[in-house]
Amino acid sequence: MSVRLCPSCDYENPGVRVYCTRCGGILSALPIPPKGGAFAPVEVSVVRKLEATPLRTPHVFPPLSFFMRIVNYWLSVALGVILVLIFMPPSSSEQRLSTSGIVDPSAAMERVFLGARSGLVELSQPLINDFLRFSGTSQVTVYDPIHLMLKNARVKLFSDALTYSVEIVFFGCPFHLSENFLLRGTSRHWSLEGESASLGLLPIPSCLIPYLTAFIAGHVSPAIERFKSLTGADELKFRQGAIDFSVR
Repeated sequence: MSVRLCPSCDYENPGVRVYCTRCGGILSALPIPPKGGAFAPVEVSVVRKLEATPLRTPHVFPPLSFFMRIVNYWLSVALGVILVLIFMPPSSSEQRLSTSGIVDPSAAMERVFLGARSGLVELSQPLINDFLRFSGTSQVTVYDPIHLMLKNARVKLFSDALTYSVEIVFFGCPFHLSENFLLRGTSRHWSLEGESASLGLLPIPSCLIPYLTAFIAGHVSPAIERFKSLTGADELKFRQGAIDFSVR
C-alpha cells in the first residue's frame, strides 16, 4: 500500500488520500518510495524517451542548395522570356504588304516568265505575295497524326536580299517563322544563302539555319517551284520591292 507524506506536518497518510488526515494540508503528488528502491523505472523511461527523441535544430540550407534555387529561378525567367518571344508576331508594319490588285496572279506570273524569254522583265513584290497567297496552304506531317500547317507565305525584297516569312500553325497555335537570304552566284548559277532567321522575335542560332533553309525549300507551298527556275536566269537582280530577270 502506498503512503503519501504531508509536506506541512510530515505525517504519513496511508492510501490514496489527497488531504492530510492530521492537518488537512494537500498531500505530495508522489507517494513515498518503498525502502531499497525509488521509482528508478520511471526516471529511466523518461531518460530513454529523451534519448530516443533528438532535439530539433533549425534547418539550415547549405550553400549548394541556395545556389540551385537561384539557378532554377533564373532558368524559369529565361524560359518565360523565350516563350514570350516565340509567340510574339512580327510588327504590324512587316505584316502589312501591298497587293498587286490583279484578279488572277497565277496567270500574271506566267506572263512575266514568258516575257523574260525575250528580255529583262520586272517581277514585283506585290505580285509575288499575291501569287503565294493564291497558292493557299500546305501541310507537313511531322509524325502521324501530328501535322503542321504552313500558310500566309510572303516575301520582302531588298537590294540583293530578301526575307521569306511563313506562318506555322501547330495545334491551333500560330508561330511566325522568317529567314533572311542573300543573293549569290552568277549567270545561270544563282542561289540564295540563308543569313539569319527567327521564330517570332526569337533569333535562331546560325548553326540551325542550313536545316531551316532545307525545311523551307522542301515544305513550302507548291508556288515556290516557280521561283526555283530563277536559279537558271541569265540576268537576275534583287532590288527594293522587285526582281529584274531574264531567261533566254
